[in-house]
Amino acid sequence: MTSRRVSANTLKDWLTDGQEIALLDVREEGPFGRGHMFLAVNLPSSRLELSVGRLVPRQSTRVVLCDDGDGLSERASEILAASGYRQTWILDGGIKEWRAQGYEVFSGTYVLEHAFGHFITSRYGTPRLTAGDLMAKLEGGEAPVIIDTRPFEDFQKATIPGSVNVPLGEIASRYGEVVPDETTEIVVHCAGLTRGALGAQTLINGGLENPVSVLLDGTKGWAVAGGELEQGAARRAPPPSDVSLAQLARMRRRMAERFQIPLVSEHETARRNDAAEERTFILIDIRSREEFEKGHLAGSVWIPGGELIGMTQDHLATRNAHLCLVDDGKGRAEIIAGWLILQGWPNVAVLEGGIGQGPLVTGPSEAVTMTPILPRAPTMDTATLADRIEAGDVTVVDFASSLEYRSGHIPGAWWMTRSSLPRQACRLPRADSYVTTSTDGRIGQLAAAELASLVQTPVIALHGGTAAWRAAGFSLAVGMQRPLGEAGDVYWEFAECPDDGPQALTAKRRHMIAWRSSLKDHYERDATMPFVEPRDLEKKASRDTDTGK
Repeated sequence: MTSRRVSANTLKDWLTDGQEIALLDVREEGPFGRGHMFLAVNLPSSRLELSVGRLVPRQSTRVVLCDDGDGLSERASEILAASGYRQTWILDGGIKEWRAQGYEVFSGTYVLEHAFGHFITSRYGTPRLTAGDLMAKLEGGEAPVIIDTRPFEDFQKATIPGSVNVPLGEIASRYGEVVPDETTEIVVHCAGLTRGALGAQTLINGGLENPVSVLLDGTKGWAVAGGELEQGAARRAPPPSDVSLAQLARMRRRMAERFQIPLVSEHETARRNDAAEERTFILIDIRSREEFEKGHLAGSVWIPGGELIGMTQDHLATRNAHLCLVDDGKGRAEIIAGWLILQGWPNVAVLEGGIGQGPLVTGPSEAVTMTPILPRAPTMDTATLADRIEAGDVTVVDFASSLEYRSGHIPGAWWMTRSSLPRQACRLPRADSYVTTSTDGRIGQLAAAELASLVQTPVIALHGGTAAWRAAGFSLAVGMQRPLGEAGDVYWEFAECPDDGPQALTAKRRHMIAWRSSLKDHYERDATMPFVEPRDLEKKASRDTDTGK
């Protein structure tokens, strides 16, 4: 099959023409982090089948694939074409050609999200505190309320001592449950800047009289400044009271007026969903996991509001898609919608009345995946594998992420990325048979079929993967013991590894802080940067109000 190719200059025009496009960089995170395009979403070919259906749900979407010119895009293009994607192109010359044409190339991960946090603080002049400033306040006997806007799982891993967890998507509705009065100082933080900055600015835009600031560089800055991080904290804001909901309603009106956020009816969402073949339409429930699983609209996907704007590339890859946000009708969706509009998503609406009183579906959001085109390999259960390992007639190959492999793998298992199979399969030790695994077994299943096409040895997939091995009570080994190739699936310049000592951790955190500070000029030079100036949007809203629109 001959893949269609697009030049760097044409791709630049496509990225700014207002039409739907998904730009997927199919390299592993390591090379992606060393240099990529601003709007590229990193979807390594190793897990393409498992995630592309969720990130690019419409199969007629214009998709452009990018790599280092190493053949990964060709393989990804074959998978997409066989799975029904009809408009797929490969960037001719890959990232090297994009750079050669004089366009910006960015290092790091979650660049758009980090840049957006910087953009918001600079445009709004969000008050900022350094870690040293906060330490001085605490040592001086002041008692600001410190809010950590990350998900509870991240909060528990490491937070600033005394922080209370109020996820970004919930801050407008729950801040009143942890702030005693309107004179109390509020300091908002995350691990770095973006979710903390958006949390602080949400409160400021909502009209709070309290002094509010964002902690510059979050937990990383706190640790670099010599502060200890608290692990295992359990402080969470309770559900909102009637007073808090009244405050949220006032914030909602301010945000709706400021950004002219459209409301759509259930009838309109049904009509848009019926037209999903012509344009991407995603109904996104931004409430907490508990609320979503208790009852949600059929066809909606769960993406908590804070993660939707703070970790966007994990959830959305189709630029200019039509997004409709859903909550309980009390105002959280309008606030998140406003930030999405500023981040450069022009087609954002809110479902009027939220989930309403109609029929609801319970349980978790269903994962959207493509059906793998590789033939299914035979499988083996954990008990049989344990016997075969003891007999010494099988070699286990683990295709989990290197971080997952490092934290726990089947004893004696070799590790590699699925994308490296064509290069690394010849390095596997000889064996009577190979058994492939991964964390939940899905990538292991795909890799088994691929490996079987490269070797003469029988290949079997472990049913349920390493999770099933663990659940059966078998022991796990830790550490990077048998890697086949570099652990390029992680951008190690920022990733905090369990093997890192204090000096290495501090160096990585300093490096990330310096990198984030250097983003401003970089993203403002980029020809595809989609952020919307708040002042321009607010002026338009004011003109529309004056003219009665």
